[in-house]
Amino acid sequence: MEKKGSNGVLALQAIYEENFVILEANEREDQAYMIAIHVEVPSVLDVFVKLPIQSEGLRVGTSVATERIRACTLHYLPPLRLIYRPPAYYPSHCPPSFVLSTNWLSEDELSKLCKGLDGLWNEQVGNVVIYTWAEWLQTNCLQHLEISNELVLETHHDWKRHETRVFSGFSTPDMVIPALMRYNEEQKTNYFLQSLHTCCICFTEHSGKDFVRLPCTHFFCIECMQQFSRVNVKEGTVKNLFCPDTTCKSSIPPAILKQLLEHDEYVRWETLLLQKTLESMVDVVYCPRCETICIEDADHHVQCTVCLFNFCSLCKGPRHVGQHCMSPEARLRILEAREQGLNSGEDRRKKEQDYVNELLNLKYMKDTAKQCPSCKMAISKVEGCNKVTCGNCGQYFCYKCNQAIKGYEHYREGACILFDDEEVQRWEMVMNAVRAPPIPREGVELHWRNCPNCRQENPKEGNNNHILCWSCQQHFCALCRKMVRRSADHYGSAANKCKQHTAD
Repeated sequence: MEKKGSNGVLALQAIYEENFVILEANEREDQAYMIAIHVEVPSVLDVFVKLPIQSEGLRVGTSVATERIRACTLHYLPPLRLIYRPPAYYPSHCPPSFVLSTNWLSEDELSKLCKGLDGLWNEQVGNVVIYTWAEWLQTNCLQHLEISNELVLETHHDWKRHETRVFSGFSTPDMVIPALMRYNEEQKTNYFLQSLHTCCICFTEHSGKDFVRLPCTHFFCIECMQQFSRVNVKEGTVKNLFCPDTTCKSSIPPAILKQLLEHDEYVRWETLLLQKTLESMVDVVYCPRCETICIEDADHHVQCTVCLFNFCSLCKGPRHVGQHCMSPEARLRILEAREQGLNSGEDRRKKEQDYVNELLNLKYMKDTAKQCPSCKMAISKVEGCNKVTCGNCGQYFCYKCNQAIKGYEHYREGACILFDDEEVQRWEMVMNAVRAPPIPREGVELHWRNCPNCRQENPKEGNNNHILCWSCQQHFCALCRKMVRRSADHYGSAANKCKQHTAD
């Protein structure tokens, strides 16, 4: 691969591109070069740290046989650096002088590699050898060091150098492992950005640069993530801003949301998230006078830090030590009587009317709604089954017993039922109305035809041969008594098609 006249510089530059570097030269020494060699790694390489035995026993989590702790798993290793300087008589009489360098091999391991390079030169004395060295280090480095799927890092206390051609950046495992993990993540990111992927939302193939990668390792295209984030912010369901993968509930980091949302949308997200977080805290209440956020004590008594109003967090009325809270009905009667007073000002009457409306809402929620067992938000069910989803925090719970649940096992094992009798009866009434036979219009002659699917009688109105069965909701032809999937394919003027309009 190398040309003897130029020491193979041009050929090596073309092969290794940015991994081949021409180093600065001086007048007293020959020109030096450096090749960054990316070692081929098995599909998974587990990194272990070897620990010294302690007198009181082994460390927690170590293997009794090997005294090792698993540190991380890698798919990429930092490159080996081969720095070489070809002398004037290379390759006819002597090999290039070289230095091997990396931060994940010890000096002893690098020395073994140097001996391997010496052996390659001895096998082909007089031939150019740099490309052979680089290829051997790339493909056979780990095999020569007897490293298969495990890389063991160990602190070496003997710092005496026996080989002048090696330079190991290895110091201690706690310094090397973060560097290995950082390089591994950088290479995984580069590979992801340069590859094509399919979005699991829109099923469209994009380049990796057009995707958003979440900390949970799931990824989706930017367009889908923007739409997903904006819809939740617009509708106020910021608690649902999780990873879109149905099996994952990892939250989306604020830094990613800031890139996906416009400035005003991001501000709205922050405001809503703060508001919903405060609302989910059981000891946080708002002052009924100035709307300041306050913290209640164990006795449900609160003092506003702004207007200094002392009030009860349960009824929002003035503090009443040793007395029960006034019921909403009693407060309504007092306010209605006060509202009828002649001396009440317009502003005061308006405030009292707002308070009356609030009490009516509280009374309605008390009578009809249930509290979410997670965030205590009032949830009202209009229809449907008893498995309810909280619109504030997304918690599933049973509307009958108010217990937090996950799936439907609660209704198989417990005393609660999924559908109430009233709900079943309501649904049957709706469906009976749908399935009821049509009432003939006055003055219209009807010709009855049996549905080929359910055998129910259906009227043919006028000359139209296309009939929709009132019972099974299937379409059929009154002429041939066959099911009609698509009107344009069944009806027409051709000989093999039925006419849609005929007189009986």
